Amino acid sequence: MVFLKKVYIQFITLILFLCVSAYASQASPEKNGFFFFKDDVQDTYQKDLKDFIVDFPGICGCEILSEDKSVFFSLESSKLFIPASLNKLITAFSALETFGPEYRYPTKISSDSKPTPVFGGNIYIKGFGNPVLNPQKYKDVLSYIVKTYAIKELNGDIVIDFSYFDQSQYYGKGWMWDDPQPQISALNLWLENYSIFMNKPYSLIEDMIGYYTLASLKDFGVVFNGKIKNGKMPENKTLLYTHQSEELFDIVKIMLEKSDNYIAEHIFRSIGANIYGLGSTENSVKVYENLLFSKLGLLKKNYIIADGSGLSMYNLLSPQLLNSLNYFMYTKYKEKYLDILATPGEKSTIENRFKFSTLWAKTGTLYSDSGISGIIKTKKNNLYFFTLMENNYTSSNFEIKEFETKFLTLLYENY
Repeated sequence: MVFLKKVYIQFITLILFLCVSAYASQASPEKNGFFFFKDDVQDTYQKDLKDFIVDFPGICGCEILSEDKSVFFSLESSKLFIPASLNKLITAFSALETFGPEYRYPTKISSDSKPTPVFGGNIYIKGFGNPVLNPQKYKDVLSYIVKTYAIKELNGDIVIDFSYFDQSQYYGKGWMWDDPQPQISALNLWLENYSIFMNKPYSLIEDMIGYYTLASLKDFGVVFNGKIKNGKMPENKTLLYTHQSEELFDIVKIMLEKSDNYIAEHIFRSIGANIYGLGSTENSVKVYENLLFSKLGLLKKNYIIADGSGLSMYNLLSPQLLNSLNYFMYTKYKEKYLDILATPGEKSTIENRFKFSTLWAKTGTLYSDSGISGIIKTKKNNLYFFTLMENNYTSSNFEIKEFETKFLTLLYENY
């Protein structure tokens, strides 16, 4: 009897083991957004790709989608990472969905009445966040007014209207105070270097605009007897001229290829201003959240967005989110989307970085945060959407970029 009981127990144990094994073999390898790899499933979850990144000395996440949006490879793909400049992909998406590719940023000039060569009225200049209004273009705007109306002497004031953006938010939330980052304003000048703003807990933009305005008038030979003031442009004034920027698609291309923080932040604020009337961080974040839900079905509990450029240490995104965005943008814009991303064969953040050219991407780099996201066509002519993100490493950024380059080269050569 004892012998039969032992046999019976062993038999039941064997049956239970076989049942559990069968269930496990049929279960999805995905659990709570994370993928677990088995050595014998190399055809679905490529073991060499996994082996390459699994021992990364920090936190690393990756997702690769096939052209039909099926998951080709995934490791920690729903984990949230500080994205650095990968955040600009969301800014590009939000801007194009809000304004459309052909949108142009206006800068408006009006006056109390039609100017005369000796003019005693005020002139008003209002900015709407043009991200590419550089000092020369601003000077050209003033020159147009002076030449069109043959102005020789101004006895009224020049009133600068910065009110389209929240004037108290001239930096982004979560930016590092000791970095030379640009200050943000509805009327601003796109510069080559922003070191003059470093460690400045107050806005320098009003002084800068005032300086360029006075210097330009002096160069034109205009006698100016008034003052440069900060105020609002009244609605009932005579519109003299509306300067138009380049088309938004071209501006977004510059932002993505050069990873321009100034452009990204001005686009970010203008998106909120367009919908809610004031360009503030809070308003812009609301627009981003609404678009990510309405267009991609993403809930705000799955990410954090604090700015447009990715300078903020508060931002958190996942490889899954960025791949979904890349897939949406490519499906909508096709080759045009590839054109605004950086490529190895042109002046960009990945210039000469790869030995093959069929890669279109956005990079991101902060302090211990790096990433690359985009689209690749491999040697076997397969198209993949990819996002690779790394945080919390102590290696140099050069070493991390080499890690990313080798991983994508492995993908290109073998798949």
